Amino acid sequence: MAYAGCGCWRGPCPMFEGWVGIWRSIQRGFIARWDILSMGVIMQRVIIYPEPGETWCAPMINQWEQPGLILRDKLIAAGYEPIPDHDLKEKPRPNDLAIYFDSLLRPSNVFLHKRSLYISLEPPCVNPRFYDRIRDFPFSRVLTFHRELCDNKRIFYSPFPVTKYEMPKQRPPIVGDICAITANKKSDHPNEMYTVRREVYRALGSYIDVYGKGWPDTMSNYKGPVDNIFDTFLRYKYCIVIENQYVFGYTSEKYFTPIQAGCEPLIHIGWKPDYTLDDANEGWASGIVKHLQAIS
Repeated sequence: MAYAGCGCWRGPCPMFEGWVGIWRSIQRGFIARWDILSMGVIMQRVIIYPEPGETWCAPMINQWEQPGLILRDKLIAAGYEPIPDHDLKEKPRPNDLAIYFDSLLRPSNVFLHKRSLYISLEPPCVNPRFYDRIRDFPFSRVLTFHRELCDNKRIFYSPFPVTKYEMPKQRPPIVGDICAITANKKSDHPNEMYTVRREVYRALGSYIDVYGKGWPDTMSNYKGPVDNIFDTFLRYKYCIVIENQYVFGYTSEKYFTPIQAGCEPLIHIGWKPDYTLDDANEGWASGIVKHLQAIS
């Protein structure tokens, strides 16, 4: 059979048959994602609203941007186009998906997106407003590490995301026995553990080296702030780990970072995780993608 206009006067037209084959592949769902992109198919946009004052996936101290980078790659691999709100060149569209990271304290088009995820990254002592109104906000799904609030209908559990470090081939020399790395903060929340932190550090005195911001220079065991907590933990045998607050389901980088550095927690005041480091790293990002797919 001949096909006019393409120069194929004998037999089937290879060009025509090729496009028919591609279309059939699309219909059957077997075509590769890069083939779809090359044909100009528009990917589903996901607007990312990071924590106030942060640039999503930008370099941070202690490599804390790593979970965000993993999430970005997994979103793209799943066929989404993640766009941080600070990179938007136009107003968000009503059909865009959205992911919010503790961004309620600033204008963030909360009522614009009909399909959205809210991901809590702070405990109640840091962000009490969110937990007081967790069931009131108009998000499709809420992801939190506060297991007692999860109903598995609209509010789901998600571990606190942590960075995964690589152990150096040669560990640096040990400079001390016990250390603690936390900021000195205050809160009016009844379940805060900042006060416990201060009491423990003072009680241990010269037996512990304290690092972090906000501690008074008059503290005899205060060693100043650090730019890399993992490298600091590498230089100690033991550490003291005290979370901001005890929450059933909440374990932060304060616990996972020293363990990766081979620095054993002598005291751990907080919830002990029932999941692995990978679950709080790669698994955290994979979980978000699955929840996004569920509301897409």
